[in-house]
Amino acid sequence: MTDISLGSYINKARENLDGTLRTDSGGEGKLVNKGELGTKIGTWLGFGDVGTRDERQQVALEGFKKALTEQYGSEIANEAMKDLGNVLTGRTVMDTVSKARNMQRETVQSNRALYQEFSAPPDGIRGNGEQEYKMRFTREFLTLTNNGQHQVTPQEVRQCQENARQKVLELRNDPDFDVGKVRQAREDLDKSIANLMLSIAGRRDPEVVLDRMNKVEEQLAKLEGLENGGKPLSQEKRQELMQVSTNNAMLMIQSDESRDRLTLVRAQRRSLIDDTSVLRSLYTGAREMSLFGTPEQKQKGERLTDLCESLVTGFGARLGTLGTTREQDLEQLKDGSTINPKTLSLGRTSLEQKFGEFGPGKNFLDTLKSVPEFGLTGEPQEPGELSGWHKWEVLSVLEQHVEAFAQTSGKDLPYGECIAKFRGSIGSDETLPVGLRYKLTAGLDALEAEHNLFEELGRHEEYSGIAKEDMWQLLTPGSRTDKTGPEQGKWGQEQFNEGSLAGMYRGLTTMLEGQRLGTRLGTDHVEEMHRTSTENTFREVLSGFYRPMYDQSEQDIQDAHNDYTIPQDFRVNHTDVGFVTGTELSPGGRQELVDFMNANPDWFGEPDVEENGLKLDFKPLDEGVSRDKMREFLTGYREGIRQAGDDPDAKLRVIADTAQKLYRSHLFDDGNTRTMLFSVMNRMLLDNGLSPTILNEPKTAGGFSLDEFIGQIREGQERFRQLKNEQV
Repeated sequence: MTDISLGSYINKARENLDGTLRTDSGGEGKLVNKGELGTKIGTWLGFGDVGTRDERQQVALEGFKKALTEQYGSEIANEAMKDLGNVLTGRTVMDTVSKARNMQRETVQSNRALYQEFSAPPDGIRGNGEQEYKMRFTREFLTLTNNGQHQVTPQEVRQCQENARQKVLELRNDPDFDVGKVRQAREDLDKSIANLMLSIAGRRDPEVVLDRMNKVEEQLAKLEGLENGGKPLSQEKRQELMQVSTNNAMLMIQSDESRDRLTLVRAQRRSLIDDTSVLRSLYTGAREMSLFGTPEQKQKGERLTDLCESLVTGFGARLGTLGTTREQDLEQLKDGSTINPKTLSLGRTSLEQKFGEFGPGKNFLDTLKSVPEFGLTGEPQEPGELSGWHKWEVLSVLEQHVEAFAQTSGKDLPYGECIAKFRGSIGSDETLPVGLRYKLTAGLDALEAEHNLFEELGRHEEYSGIAKEDMWQLLTPGSRTDKTGPEQGKWGQEQFNEGSLAGMYRGLTTMLEGQRLGTRLGTDHVEEMHRTSTENTFREVLSGFYRPMYDQSEQDIQDAHNDYTIPQDFRVNHTDVGFVTGTELSPGGRQELVDFMNANPDWFGEPDVEENGLKLDFKPLDEGVSRDKMREFLTGYREGIRQAGDDPDAKLRVIADTAQKLYRSHLFDDGNTRTMLFSVMNRMLLDNGLSPTILNEPKTAGGFSLDEFIGQIREGQERFRQLKNEQV
């Protein structure tokens, strides 16, 4: 909605009382006043954006309602607009404003009469108590009237009177209560709020605004000490006090300063909570500090957030709400997602300069360093043993902190920005072991990839109902899931294969995006799935470098990552794969495997027959040969599906046969399971209207017969359904 001041509506209405007000067709948010004849001529000649005239009239009408409410409050505005109608003309604008003015005048007169009637101290209040009573009664009464926007009732005024009387009687029994000091403290609070309001309205630097916020806090604390026995006021009482003091501050600006300064505050009142608001940036930073700072920082952050909320409430009460209601103003204050990033950063920096570094990343690292088992407390460790921090529990703690931040003060930020806060803290902490920085960074990669996959799953009906915390099971053999708890199962595979969790999440996301967008399942798409699933992933041997002797050696850790990166190429090097008899290799599967090797002698060396299984030897291949073989298998798959028609069993047989050929061929140097089974096979199942599967043991794709493997797929489909049903 366009923000147009009430004065602009009045000025435009005076141009033509019979004209219709609407916003301009150019989309600049300006008001125009069109007479009836001018509208007809424009229509006849084809001028203007006639098709949206009704919409622009409606925008002008809603804007007028908002402007009137800001000026006179909802009670008066709603009553004045009863006969407004659906079309805004110059005459209806002037009539409605006139009604509102008269109603406010009557409200002020009625309130003044009630004030005079009840302002005298009741029986039992004499001496110094009379002055204290009158001051307290006046403050409560001004709060109640909401600057002439609410017509109070005798019953409400009697309650103000009783509240003031009870407080005076209570203070009279306090020997330490000093009326003079309390009065001076209140005046000092009013002055400090006036200075704060002017600094916000003038868009002063965050440092200046923060200094003045601290001054207000000091005065509040002083007043609490004098008036409330040193105990902090409740949030409700603080807001009431701020509302009255803000009212007094505005009166102070009006009487003691030039008219221009009052005009500045009135004109800039939206600057309190707009997208470049310094107050909003400081509020967001203070809220983060209250959640993730030291105990002292948390306490300060809580008081600053309370102060910001009280200021918005008090400011709105004195000048009319900043939005439609005060509740919406507070929601706008709390919404950190729309704040200008530069403004947000400046506010946070100002808080850290004054109170020290804070934030979710630092809070996480402090927690990590406090756990003796992680070996970060400064105690010496055995140089040759694995470092204490090289545990899956470290990654679990990281996840807990990231999710806690994302659901609290980070809830208004994109998930990637929540992650970025942790990346910054981890990357800048030079006291962390180098290997731990790499490990935590890979953990953050996994969490970000998990979030992206979760969003993609939401676009696929087949995956509806699967909770975010259970998605790791889509990419984990069922046999492993059954033996481990959810945290160990999820982070256990990341523990020794750094980057693998993020890689598998990315690979599945790529597959699902391709399936949703209709990308053809060809060699290019399979290579893309493989590339995303193996990017920045590392072999298990890397973990051998996570020892105290390498903790501060950036070069050693970087070299280890370079040396043990999982290759993303086709199989151009010699490699081997073993199958364990029983769980991965059956008699029928062994025979089919031997037949497959005999049919492709250039692909395989002599297999090793072991006591408990079989190890296949794969020869190096030219990249072009591997790509051609993949293309051959996928072409055969499409032809098989065509011949299968509408028979789901026939389709499943074609899919299982293709998956076995792709897996047994070992076309890539590494990462064949995640690419050919987790991604490609499930893509084929989805494309043919069949349920995805979670294999109990992926290597059965190579070591079981076709019929046995089909049985494994069916069992995996049931496992998939159980995972969904558990969540539903």
